[in-house]
Amino acid sequence: MEDNKLSISVIVPMFNTEEYIQETISSLLSQSFQNIEMILIDDCSTDRTYELASFYASNYDNILLFRQQENKGVSAARNAGLAKARGEYIFFLDSDDTLPADALEKLYAAAIRTQADIVTGIYDRFDKKGTSISNIFNIHPELKIEGNIDLYSTPSLLYSVYSCGKLFKRDIIVQATFLETLNYGEDQIFTIEALLKAKRVYNLSSVIYNYRVRDGETESLSQSVYKDPVRNFEYLKEMLRVIDKLFVRYISDPKVRLKLFSVYLSRALHWNIWTAVSHGLLSMNMSTRFIILSHYESWLVGLNSDLYEANRSDFQAIHNKIGKIRSVLDQRTQEMCDRLLLKSH
Repeated sequence: MEDNKLSISVIVPMFNTEEYIQETISSLLSQSFQNIEMILIDDCSTDRTYELASFYASNYDNILLFRQQENKGVSAARNAGLAKARGEYIFFLDSDDTLPADALEKLYAAAIRTQADIVTGIYDRFDKKGTSISNIFNIHPELKIEGNIDLYSTPSLLYSVYSCGKLFKRDIIVQATFLETLNYGEDQIFTIEALLKAKRVYNLSSVIYNYRVRDGETESLSQSVYKDPVRNFEYLKEMLRVIDKLFVRYISDPKVRLKLFSVYLSRALHWNIWTAVSHGLLSMNMSTRFIILSHYESWLVGLNSDLYEANRSDFQAIHNKIGKIRSVLDQRTQEMCDRLLLKSH
């Protein structure tokens, strides 16, 4: 297969997903569009993930398998895949998720037809009980409409900022990398920069990605990250800092910049920050409760006043939630909550 004729590079970072990796690879092999290469990057799995992937790599010429010399995290694995990718377009697939059989065909056809830099679409969530459309598309039904889309006409696109489930033209991400110092939110930074750089984004009205919701001991990184809410909150603060710089770099109009960043902050507050804060407050470790509240309060103090005002209703909603769980907390944490809520009024 000649380099200049390769259409899509699918990058699959892997770590301890022996239970799912065969299903993931099979969904790629079953694609109706096959002018693709599959780049599997194993991040030093300690189970049979690499062994299972090796079977496929030895039997299919378009499956390339690599193993990191040391465990560096999903960002480094994706970066390693990007460095090896030869396709005109890039697609990221997590090693426990799957694709509908016609996903890549639809994405590539739309990219060629519309000359889009990014093509996105709808994704489902599935577990052992069944499959349902991700709730983001019920909250923002405009994201189910097929056609050209951009951040300025449809700011709710900032609610769909995962790197998986999108077809990126290689040209707009050729110099981009995932921030390896973050273990959470790194894909949001990558995707937002791509959306800000893209001249044309096209949205499909069909399902093009199946996200697996795992249970218990086999939960994914995006689920398990909440076991350490304090560290997760620090990742989120750094994520927001980097994304704020991206908005400054790519959007010159301060009013437009504030409007769009406030939309993204609303998403981050309800989906990310509240999850970290609530898990910290409900921790059985008393010091975790104190630390998470202190970090959250410190972050609030340093927040731009215009941005706080633009998202006042979002902060009020978060603080109302804190007030509702206050009664089940210990006395010292209750007092800290009271001081925080008093300051926020």
